[in-house]
Amino acid sequence: MAVYDLFRLYFNIEPRPSVWFLSGILLILFYRNKLQNYWQEAKNTGLGMRGERIVSEMLYGLKKDGYEIFNDLINAKGNIDHIIVGPAGVFTVETKTASKAGGDQRISYDGENIRIDGWIPSRNIIKQALAEKYWLEDFIAQRTEKTVTIKVTPVVIYPGWFIDPSCHKSTEVMILNDDEKGLPAQLQKMERTLSEEQIDILSKHIGDRIRECYKGS
Repeated sequence: MAVYDLFRLYFNIEPRPSVWFLSGILLILFYRNKLQNYWQEAKNTGLGMRGERIVSEMLYGLKKDGYEIFNDLINAKGNIDHIIVGPAGVFTVETKTASKAGGDQRISYDGENIRIDGWIPSRNIIKQALAEKYWLEDFIAQRTEKTVTIKVTPVVIYPGWFIDPSCHKSTEVMILNDDEKGLPAQLQKMERTLSEEQIDILSKHIGDRIRECYKGS
């Protein structure tokens, strides 16, 4: 653009906005797919951040009930968004967000996969949640030298979505949203399985693991 303006100035050529207008259209057409991808990534990032904020606020409200909250524990296969340790046991929590593009706007379960508006995500959410459960159970067994055996309950939260009753058929994974019947309400219904001493021991090991990961990075 600078060279063109110098050329136009040197030869006293009249301004031709149509040249830039046409050039702009050609560039937009040429980079259309990339622009669309960038826009979608920006939307997904914003949606994910809002979802994480909603879930984080909900989880930190559990502290008054004696729960310890841990965020972003790195393991060999990735990371666990949140871990809850408290009277009702140990829970892994994954936050999943998705934009509502139409359809029945619900989260359902077909016996093997989670469906969002009827479509199946590229990553099997149930398998991911169970993998986190097994990893954390093994981690606790190793850190406590198998003196403590804990059954971890995996939780997947879809903020703002309607959860179809079919999701309750996945007995190993709790699939919830962020409404008043969500995780805090479910925890209140559960019996107390951990003592304060056990909560302190487990919290120490999980907290140590997170600190180790951050030191290593």
